[in-house]
Amino acid sequence: MANGATQAVENATRLSEIGFPEFTAKLITDTFNAITSSYLNQTAQYSGVVQAVSQTLQDYINNTADDISADEIGAFLLGIGGLNDDALNFLLGDSTAAASLNTTEAAAINNAVALPPAAGLRTAPASSGNLTNTKKQTISQAIARRVANNKYDLLQTMVRQGAHRKQASVTLRVAAFKSLAASG
Repeated sequence: MANGATQAVENATRLSEIGFPEFTAKLITDTFNAITSSYLNQTAQYSGVVQAVSQTLQDYINNTADDISADEIGAFLLGIGGLNDDALNFLLGDSTAAASLNTTEAAAINNAVALPPAAGLRTAPASSGNLTNTKKQTISQAIARRVANNKYDLLQTMVRQGAHRKQASVTLRVAAFKSLAASG
């Protein structure tokens, strides 16, 4: 304990060497700048999200479906379930061997990629029979549109939650101000 006290006294006698006012001013300035920069970055990102969801669903899908990765398409395809191994491997690009879909499998794909009317395109991409590269491409594009639709829904939910949080924050501030005004 005595060592700690001795160390503190020694450090206190050296404050003039440290340049304490300059150090403190720089610390406060750098902290303020970091907080401001972070806030501006968050505001820019939120603005981008709001801009994205201000598009129509059809426009959003058209503008983002090409950005959906093969991994996202593959994960969606695996989530459909019930596809025969040959068809699944062909659609995932893991095989070039002949593959086909039966009517149940085609219906499962079509149901999984179905879009709401606001999305525009309402065609069923899968049909029973032999799979070709053209069918594979059509199914992949439909999956990409469905994934884009899901992302749009998620972005809308995030914006709504942000708006609710903002509304709650404003309501709390108004209530606190009223409380202070009533007591003062």
